[in-house]
Amino acid sequence: MRHSITLGVRDLKLPILTAAAVFCSGIAVAQPEGVCPCGNLPREPGVLWTGSEPIGVTEIARLAAPILWFTRDEPLLDGDEVSPQAHPCDEPSDHPIVYFQVTEIANRGEAITLPPEDDPVFFEKIDSMILKFFFYYPRDFGLGGHVHDLEATEFEIVLEEDSGCYRVRVERVEALAHGNSWYSNILTIEPDTMFPLTLFVEEGKHATAPDRNADGQFTRGYDVNETVNDAWGVRDVMGSGVLLTSAYNTEMTKPRSYEYRLLPPEAPLACVVDRRNSRLLSDESLGSYRLRPGEPGSEM
Repeated sequence: MRHSITLGVRDLKLPILTAAAVFCSGIAVAQPEGVCPCGNLPREPGVLWTGSEPIGVTEIARLAAPILWFTRDEPLLDGDEVSPQAHPCDEPSDHPIVYFQVTEIANRGEAITLPPEDDPVFFEKIDSMILKFFFYYPRDFGLGGHVHDLEATEFEIVLEEDSGCYRVRVERVEALAHGNSWYSNILTIEPDTMFPLTLFVEEGKHATAPDRNADGQFTRGYDVNETVNDAWGVRDVMGSGVLLTSAYNTEMTKPRSYEYRLLPPEAPLACVVDRRNSRLLSDESLGSYRLRPGEPGSEM
């Protein structure tokens, strides 16, 4: 029987409450031996990985971790500080930091142990989950500017198993626009979606939006294909204190160049063919960030 469980702050600690994470460099996601084609499972879009041995939450987070794409005029890129940063209540880092946390699960009947990262048989117990990535910026600039800017994007991930073959698939991504779900930038994954999925980072304001084909241009109805008319889009002009109109239009979004992409840690995207691998589009970047769990733990 399938049960849906929402995990709140009483079950899992949000990054703003997390204790100091233990720094542990060089953690890698090992590709299990005997990778299988999963021929008995439907070939659906968004498959990142298949293998003959299940993997855990930390490895899945590394597989799904997005690319962040800033404008060249992002204010927080001008100084020596890195962005996104470790939260002030967490261990400082001289590298950009992104947090991840499981916030909702649909299980197969058997309860998981908390935190999910520590359950050794998490994969076998779960049908799907919401994996949330958090991005902390010390300041929001422009219209309605403020300090302590925490943004987030949710990945709906399906875990599948058939005859000893395990598969990780991203089904849907909801980029939360300044924490207001009414304006979420939502992408249902299609066959041409490129991975690691690219997220636009709004200049100065830091809301996120999917870039489905990683072309650096936000196309409403393509990069966002659910609730299109209500989608926030990418409003880079707000970082300069200008709104223009209440509804999104293309004048609000600045073009991107590859040297302002921030990459996730390396991960074995075993099922992403080269022409759909967004890492291969350019060697230029801002470097890579490190992942930290919402619970105290290791850093990647």
